[in-house]
Amino acid sequence: MTRPFTNLASYYLLVPGFAGLSTAVTLRTLRCNNAGAADRYLQAFSGTAIPSDTSVPLFAPLLLPNGYISEDNFIDGRQIAAPGLVLVVSSTRATLTKDAAATVDITAEVDEYELPAPSGDSVAGDYTTAVKKLQVWAEASGPKTLIKIEAANTSVATVYLQMFAKEPAINGETPENEWSLAAGEYKVISFGNYAGTYPRRRIAASAPVHEGCELTFSSTSGSRTIVAANAGYLRATYR
Repeated sequence: MTRPFTNLASYYLLVPGFAGLSTAVTLRTLRCNNAGAADRYLQAFSGTAIPSDTSVPLFAPLLLPNGYISEDNFIDGRQIAAPGLVLVVSSTRATLTKDAAATVDITAEVDEYELPAPSGDSVAGDYTTAVKKLQVWAEASGPKTLIKIEAANTSVATVYLQMFAKEPAINGETPENEWSLAAGEYKVISFGNYAGTYPRRRIAASAPVHEGCELTFSSTSGSRTIVAANAGYLRATYR
């Protein structure tokens, strides 16, 4: 489900407005009608206010030919980090030179971000608390099905998001799975709304089966070295 936002005869559009979000926006479609006097560019930024001139857009801008309707579709969705999406009409392509006199009809369609978790699903973590790790569920509560992980690296270095069935995990252990996050990167890891994944590990033949779920930000790949400082937020959906 998507939600459209529109601003008519203007040079900017704020999604979802001035309040801002604590989660990323997934952009699906941009559509514009340039009724101005010259070709322009639509540039995208993360924030809740129009950025200053010379700011660099998040990705290549949409060309807005004078007197034409322009559209760009992101089939897989384009993630715009919190706190919101800011679209601005620029007279230059590479960096922002806002054209406050522009008269462009701007529409952006984004994934609905206010839907609650499906009935029967549970959520661990949130979009605002910086952490080093997250216990999604304890071993005593397992087994359960992990549906989705949302992670944001708010640090200045690459980190490795690692998943463990044994909890609490300790440094040096090998994760069940691992994903790299560059500095400032937001990532959604989906395991399918119906199938999901089942974290499970047996350390030795005679040892018990571990069926918990812990997520850790590690500074090393392939083995756990928990980061020295909180590296970002983690949110997991499970059932």
